Amino acid sequence: MVRPGVTIALALGLGCAAPSDGLSAQAPRPRAVADLIPPNGLATGRDSFTILVQGVELGWIQSSLERTANGYRYQERTRLGEFVEQDTEVTTDERLRTRAISQTGKVQGEETRIGLAVDGGRIRGSAVTPGPGGPRTIAIDTVMTEAALDDNLIQTVLPALPWDTDSTFLLTTFSSGSGESRPVRLTNQGRDLVEIGGQETECYRIHLEGTDQQVTFWVTVSGPRRLMRMVIANSPVEIVRASP
Repeated sequence: MVRPGVTIALALGLGCAAPSDGLSAQAPRPRAVADLIPPNGLATGRDSFTILVQGVELGWIQSSLERTANGYRYQERTRLGEFVEQDTEVTTDERLRTRAISQTGKVQGEETRIGLAVDGGRIRGSAVTPGPGGPRTIAIDTVMTEAALDDNLIQTVLPALPWDTDSTFLLTTFSSGSGESRPVRLTNQGRDLVEIGGQETECYRIHLEGTDQQVTFWVTVSGPRRLMRMVIANSPVEIVRASP
C-alpha cells in the first residue's frame, strides 16, 4: 500500500516528498523482518480500505496475504476514481524474501507495469512507473539482499512487529518501481484513539521514514493487531479500514 500511496499522490498531481536522509548511518543496522516477527505473528487473510481525499471517499484498496507451499503470496487491488487502477502480486519464501513481483495498471489513463523475478541472488526485469512527467521505463538487474522486504509488504508486516512504547525498527526495503534497496525506519510515536464507523479504537501511531513518501500508520494496541488508518505526508490522502 505504500506504493499505491505514492501512485495516488502522483495521480492527483501532488508530487512526492524526497526520501529522508541519514538513515543508512543509523545504528543498529537494518534487520531482516523475519527475525523481528514472533512465531505465528504474521496473520494471513483479507483486508479492505477506503481511500479518502480531503475527506471525500474516492476509491478503495483490497488486499490479501495467503500461505503457499513454500512461502507467501500477497495480492492487492487499488482503484481511485478515474485516476488509478493497479493490481499487484508479490510472492516470497518463508522468510518473506521476494521471489517475484508483478504489477499492472493505469495512472491517469497511462499504462504502468512491473515484472521482476529473483534468480541466483539477483532480481531482474523491467518497470514502467508513473512520474510527474509521465510514465518512465527502466530495466532492473541488481543484487537482491537477503534482508530486503518488498515495500508493498510494509503495511502487511506492520501489525506483526512486536510493538511497545517507544519501539523503533530499522528495515531494508526494496522498491520494485526503481530497483533500489534502502533502509527505512518505523517509529512508535505514541497512542491515539482512531474512530471508524462510530467506534473508537486505541492505536499506536507509527511513523515511516526513508521511503519516497513519508506515511503515518495507526495499528491497534490490543491483539490481534490490525492496521486501521494511514495518512500520506503533505497530501490530502487518507486511507482507513473499511469497517472496524
